[in-house]
Amino acid sequence: MRILLFCLFILFFAPSFLFANNAPVYYQTTKKWGPFCYIRVEKNTAIVFTMGSYLDKAGSGHAIRGTDTLIQTGDQSFSGKMHEVKLAGGKPIITLRTGKKKVYDIVPSENLSTVYLQLNNAYFLDHFFAQCDSLNKKYPLNHFSFRNGFRYWEEMSGKNTTPEVFQPLADKKLRFVWDSVTQSNEYRLALSNQLIARLPEISYSSLKDSLQLFPFATISNNHYLRNVLRQCSMLQPEYFFRLSEDFKQFRSQIFLTADVEESTISKLKAVPGHEYAKKDFFKQLRFIRSLRK
Repeated sequence: MRILLFCLFILFFAPSFLFANNAPVYYQTTKKWGPFCYIRVEKNTAIVFTMGSYLDKAGSGHAIRGTDTLIQTGDQSFSGKMHEVKLAGGKPIITLRTGKKKVYDIVPSENLSTVYLQLNNAYFLDHFFAQCDSLNKKYPLNHFSFRNGFRYWEEMSGKNTTPEVFQPLADKKLRFVWDSVTQSNEYRLALSNQLIARLPEISYSSLKDSLQLFPFATISNNHYLRNVLRQCSMLQPEYFFRLSEDFKQFRSQIFLTADVEESTISKLKAVPGHEYAKKDFFKQLRFIRSLRK
């Protein structure tokens, strides 16, 4: 009997007690095939988090596909743009109002540590992936992979703390990543622009020394370096072959950066000497052109 009375207290009176103390309460949907949502309820408002997921070979995680802020409209009732939540008068329910109305049962979230972990994971990955898109648009010669987000998430502390505690920690990490990637790209962008501007009159020794600042070992995915080498094939074709000789271990990758317009190919053919390097280049030319189609 005492257990039954306690359960009835939790269902009907505990929410009002918690709201009166401004402590957030979390609910979640239960329908197996419906949208999975967390509902964060406070005294006068509720927020619906429609959850999703990420799945990639580098990792997996949670996502927040949408949020809806609800305003209290009655006794433990809340209404927003897309959802209604009713906690009183029987079973707690959430109503989805987009298209055909759909009603789902909701229950109090029992394991708040799991709730916090999933919401925090979604917050971090959603913001990290959006930041990757912004960085790659800002620096089109750079590709900062979204897959780094899974690694940075593993490094985060406070994963099971409340979102109010975790989000400033996440924002700090995201700012660190933004600043680091920006600083690296600004340096390589300035260096590549300077070298391209100087290509018509630069000495070979200065060009060679400057290119090693990238460094050369990054040629396979360093598009700043590859862009300089492409311009070199157009403006200093003799230097282009000399570089392939001095950095012979990267010769094939250097050749892949060449401009393949007929005017450039004619200049490369006209370069005196460097017979072995030229033979290797023109042997690969058909393959190089096939990659540009």
